[in-house]
Amino acid sequence: MLASCFSFAVTAIFSLAHKLQPAIIFIDEVDSFLGQRRTTDHEALLNMKTEFMALWDGFTTDRKF
Repeated sequence: MLASCFSFAVTAIFSLAHKLQPAIIFIDEVDSFLGQRRTTDHEALLNMKTEFMALWDGFTTDRKF
């Protein structure tokens, strides 16, 4: 449940930024969030990182959310 809430929040942020473009998404302490993946990371954090990177990768394209 928690993992789906995080993924939903990440998707919502990018969706809103896409609708309000041009927009800036500010992430405080991004190095702690997007640091190296570890086997000890919680599944929710791994899912959130995956969702973030997938949306970030497609952010410059005209992808529909």
